[in-house]
Amino acid sequence: MTVGDPLSTDASELRAQAQVLDRSRTLLHDAAADLRAPSSDLSDSELDDMIEHAAQVLSGAADGIADSLCDLVGFVTSLADLVERDSA
Repeated sequence: MTVGDPLSTDASELRAQAQVLDRSRTLLHDAAADLRAPSSDLSDSELDDMIEHAAQVLSGAADGIADSLCDLVGFVTSLADLVERDSA
């Protein structure tokens, strides 16, 4: 993912990034709840399936968060540059 000038990004793009972060948050909470669920009643196959699914969810959520953080870093850096220019 490349980061352009985040200050020139329109509001819809920023809202889309917020949605990615929120969806990733939800997925991470759900996966964590699945992993905390009692597993004594599950067969080995069911447990393996649950762990595989949780790993896929965590991987996808981590990718979404990483992409959004990349944009956030660029945005905050641009804000810092703007504040620095205004204070000079």
